[in-house]
Amino acid sequence: MENDSLRRFEPWLVVVCLAYFAYRLLGNALSIAPFLPPDESTRFGICEVFSRVWFLPENSENTWHLGLVTHIPALYYFLCGKLLHLNVFPISDLSFLRICNALLSISMVYLAYRWISTFTQDVCIRLLFL
Repeated sequence: MENDSLRRFEPWLVVVCLAYFAYRLLGNALSIAPFLPPDESTRFGICEVFSRVWFLPENSENTWHLGLVTHIPALYYFLCGKLLHLNVFPISDLSFLRICNALLSISMVYLAYRWISTFTQDVCIRLLFL
């Protein structure tokens, strides 16, 4: 296919790629068993700790089983902790956070596509990047 004819179909191909990514991502997020060791329970526990405080939590007796909560990437856990307050749906908090993570991931892939579009006008490179 020529680059010009590919350029015509690029928006549709981007939508198809993102839709496939979203389908696989949400499918995995909702089908994986909850609390698979070793990470899942710790990460979810840290998100819950962040949801109980206004800003950043301190290490305490209540958080010792999660490790040092003051030495982690705070922005991610802060965001997830605050998102837990928005769960008004009849699903578990863990499933809600998995869906939120999927939406964040899809947004990041789209932003990365937009970013690569500023560096190259070659449609093949941009689609392969996706």
